[in-house]
Amino acid sequence: MARVLSLTGASTKIGYMFGIVKALLTKGEKYDVVICTSATAIVMIHALTGNFYNAENLIVNFTDKQIFKGYKPLFNNGFPTPIAFLRFLTGKSSLGKQAGLYDYLRENISEEMFYKWRNDMTLPDILVYVYNDKTSSTELISLRDLYYELAMNVIEASSNIPIFINPKKIGFTDFYDGGTITANASTIFLEMNKNVTHLDSIWQRKSPTDVQKELKKISLNKWFPLAIGNYFMKLRMLNESVLCEKYQNALCEIGGVKVRNFYTYTEVDSQYDNQANEKQADILKGFNETIKIVKQV
Repeated sequence: MARVLSLTGASTKIGYMFGIVKALLTKGEKYDVVICTSATAIVMIHALTGNFYNAENLIVNFTDKQIFKGYKPLFNNGFPTPIAFLRFLTGKSSLGKQAGLYDYLRENISEEMFYKWRNDMTLPDILVYVYNDKTSSTELISLRDLYYELAMNVIEASSNIPIFINPKKIGFTDFYDGGTITANASTIFLEMNKNVTHLDSIWQRKSPTDVQKELKKISLNKWFPLAIGNYFMKLRMLNESVLCEKYQNALCEIGGVKVRNFYTYTEVDSQYDNQANEKQADILKGFNETIKIVKQV
């Protein structure tokens, strides 16, 4: 019987989500499987091995410059840069590099740390959510089945946003971030596994009720018409995420799975925000709010 922790991707908005994870693990929650996408996969080995301090340093100091080292596809406010539009129009790979991420992963997740986690069977497996461009389907790849270098490549692939960022080629296959297809891979796992008894699901957004309130406040007037594409992208992502949660909860009800959904109320105001103090506030707030929730259960 499996206890599962599933997280959506978060990019540099991961602070609040990590605070939730830290609170759950600190309170003694045990899992057989942890599902990650993008930035959540980068810090998860640290978290599961109890290296909370290192994980928090990664999050607080994580910036867009470390990822791209030059051209980047998004401004700090989340709006696409001219480079992103050129990349979209021309398809040139030179405009879609995450040149710094390869080195960043290997600098912060050592071989020793990776194999310490992988060989400790008391710790949960980590499944990383990716999109396989060859088969046009999403996959959950177990890091425990991989050697170090291939595992780092899979984590990197899960951080590559389609259209704006080049795919990660592993062997002869291109891989992208699976979170751009489905908000939370919990639904994929539930469909494939009937032995799940407990699911803790963490969403990189507010609760469905608060999402609906937020959508009503979004205005098309600011920077119109430049903001219209960004508006509809956000609208689609939020709606898809809420629908994904409803489907997940339905699968849990049918399968008799106990589910707890946790939501993020982040202070970070953009996907590539670099303000360390805001991310520190997120970590602390996520931790404290989750401790309150867990105590009530």
